[in-house]
Amino acid sequence: MIDEPSNSSPQSPAEDIFAEMEPFTVKAGGADYSRQTLYTRLEGE
Repeated sequence: MIDEPSNSSPQSPAEDIFAEMEPFTVKAGGADYSRQTLYTRLEGE
């Protein structure tokens, strides 16, 4: 037996997780998250 799709609006689990985490996110402009920047040591590290 194959279940028929429900009539309710489908919601992706990922969307719910991001919505819950929204109050904890940081909105900083100009941040560089490239691999090279993340793995390059800064002076004093």
